[in-house]
Amino acid sequence: MNDLVECEHRSPRRLLRRLAAVLLVLGVAALIGGCGDDDDGDGGGDEEAFCAAGEALRSDVRALTELDVIAEGTSGLRAAVDEVVEDLEDLMAAGREIAGEEIEELDAAVDDLGSAIDAIADEGISSGNAGDVVDAVERIGPAAEALYTTLAETCP
Repeated sequence: MNDLVECEHRSPRRLLRRLAAVLLVLGVAALIGGCGDDDDGDGGGDEEAFCAAGEALRSDVRALTELDVIAEGTSGLRAAVDEVVEDLEDLMAAGREIAGEEIEELDAAVDDLGSAIDAIADEGISSGNAGDVVDAVERIGPAAEALYTTLAETCP
């Protein structure tokens, strides 16, 4: 309950700066997650498509984390999130058997972020809905880390 009360006292601009910082941390996790063991993959069929989709996801998550949220606003943030959603759909199509659970967890977290962004676009920015965006981004980190671990273990 104190977290909710504390959130209500934050300015939307401060929360957007915090969002930018969280996105930067997520980007570092994406780069670290890209470093993996090269000898686990056999390079065939579904695994190859899974790895290609995973690389696209890393690239678009990196772009999302480098986005200037203050300058680009919710439309820029929404466009970047939509790219990640498309990557997750491709990843699920190629890697359901390899990492279905991890993909679903990240997809749910990204959906929460999309909903929070839509609320800002519809209602205007407030400390409440800006806090929802920050909270959603913070949930993405652990979900992405689990998927990046599987990608690093699977993809050469």
